[in-house]
Amino acid sequence: VGATGAAAVGGYLYATELGVERAARFWWHAGPIVGRYGWARLRARDAAERAERFAVLHGQSAPKARAVIEELRGMFVKVGQVLSVRPELVPDAYRQEFRKLQDQAPPARWEPIQAALERDL
Repeated sequence: VGATGAAAVGGYLYATELGVERAARFWWHAGPIVGRYGWARLRARDAAERAERFAVLHGQSAPKARAVIEELRGMFVKVGQVLSVRPELVPDAYRQEFRKLQDQAPPARWEPIQAALERDL
């Protein structure tokens, strides 16, 4: 199921220009965050130092991650909302930031929704 799901998502992104653009924007912002964690892991001399470095990164990166989610909207907001209540998946700093997506996420514009409803109904 994992490979099939990944193939389906990849096919969708490839087939839709907007999907490709959003994926590119996601990685444009998420890539440096992931890179900083990798660099911190390499620089840490032991587990305690790694935990300290990661704690600092969590505080710096969580607001940036939420801002990217809000910019990309849609599915990204839904994933952020789910992560905000899953302590086993993300550190507390991220959950605190992502909780803002529960009731402070920017609303969707009505016009595209109305157009989709009219087209599909």
